[in-house]
Formats: sequence, structure tokens, C-alpha cells
Amino acid sequence: MEIEDHPIMKKIKNYNITDEADSYMVFHVYMDLCEVQNWWNVRVHMCPELNLLFLSGHPNCSEPQEIVLPIECTKQISPQDLKKYTSYLKVEKCPNDSLTVAVYESDSTIVYLRVKAGLLFPNNPDTEAHSSQAVWNRNLFMSQEEKNFHFHQFQQKYTG
Repeated sequence: MEIEDHPIMKKIKNYNITDEADSYMVFHVYMDLCEVQNWWNVRVHMCPELNLLFLSGHPNCSEPQEIVLPIECTKQISPQDLKKYTSYLKVEKCPNDSLTVAVYESDSTIVYLRVKAGLLFPNNPDTEAHSSQAVWNRNLFMSQEEKNFHFHQFQQKYTG
């Protein structure tokens, strides 16, 4: 059977996506989810607001349905893009607090990344150096001698 004759590929083509490469990408991710990852009830959906195709399915028979967004590995996406995707990509009876991004390479390599709601933007590097979390992270990897040295410097500075 040719890819073009597969019922899912026909359904994908019926959505009239302008970029044919996107159609093949969605099809390959669909097949990977079904045949390699063993997902259940995988379906293709269209998001008219964003003019893109996405998938939904169950990772196994007992887990809730998840949304999967196929993305070409050469496409750059920002945290704002991810927030937009989690806002617009919706499926009935599917929790909207996460999104699985399927990063697709033309050699059929697919890497799945789960993005959860509450995605935080990175801290400004200028303020990061002084944040308590950054200090804690630095201290976490210091040897005991380094900690003692910094403690004595601090003690001399503030106690005279």
C-alpha cells in the first residue's frame, strides 16, 4: 500500500494543508504513535485558528488522552508559541494542562517532549546572579573548603 492510499493520509490531505511536507510529517508521527509507541485511539485534528494539524491519543489504555503537536526540527518555537499552542489546541475530554511536542526530522527520527502548563520564562541574566535560587544552586556544587572560605569572607565583611 502506498502512503497516499492510507486512510489516515487521505484524511490528512482532506484538510487542505498548504505545505505538503507538513502532511507527511503528521502522517509519520501518527504512524510512530500507533505502531512504535503503541498509543491507543490516535486521531488527527485541525486547529483552524492556527491552520495546523495535531494529534490526540492515549499513551496506553489506562492513561488519559493527550495532545501531540508535530513540529519540524528546523522550526524555531518560543515559549510564547508553546503558550499559544496550549491555548488553542483542544480536544473534548482531554486535559489542557500539557502538550506533547513531536519534533520530527526528515529521516523519520522523532523526539517527544512534554510541555506542562505554567511554563516559566527564563530569568533575566542580570538579576539571575543575585537571586537566592542562583546562590543556592552555586552553593550546591561547592566543596566544603569553598563554602568555608566564602563564609569567612562574609563574616569579615559584616562583623569587622
